Amino acid sequence: MFLPTGRCSLFKTQTNKVFMIQFKSPSDRKNLLDRFRKLTPDTAPAFGLMTAQHMVEHVCLTFSMSNGRMEIAQTTPERLANITKRRLLESDMAFPKGFKAPILPENETLPYQYESLNAAIDALEEEIDAFEGWFQHYPGSRPVHPVMGPLTYDEWQVFHSKHLTHHLEQFGV
Repeated sequence: MFLPTGRCSLFKTQTNKVFMIQFKSPSDRKNLLDRFRKLTPDTAPAFGLMTAQHMVEHVCLTFSMSNGRMEIAQTTPERLANITKRRLLESDMAFPKGFKAPILPENETLPYQYESLNAAIDALEEEIDAFEGWFQHYPGSRPVHPVMGPLTYDEWQVFHSKHLTHHLEQFGV
């Protein structure tokens, strides 16, 4: 499990700037989902253990943390959460390759939650829509990210944009 520390080289040495994926408007969401629909079960990752379906399900999971459907505890001390949040969300730094999500097992993948890649992409569309709906109904809410703690709508937007970019680049779409 990767937990950021005060000497985390992933955050100190990463210099790539990230392009911000947009998904607020229906046309932005359509463009984003069209990229996911280019994936096939045989699409190989440039790095990491996940298959295309694992990656889509992983992205679904992160949206469910931000849209009120799944509550999760913060796994890092407040000081480290604030450092991570500042370095990742308040900069133009790309999401670091090699970052290990603390809610995932190390060196293995989770069992599939959906019957197919297409079903997982459909679920992702629902989770993204639920994210927008959640913050329309609860604009001041701050769902918890396991590493960075409670995040605002704007902070979740930045996180999801960088996270989506990271995984779409992982699979070349």
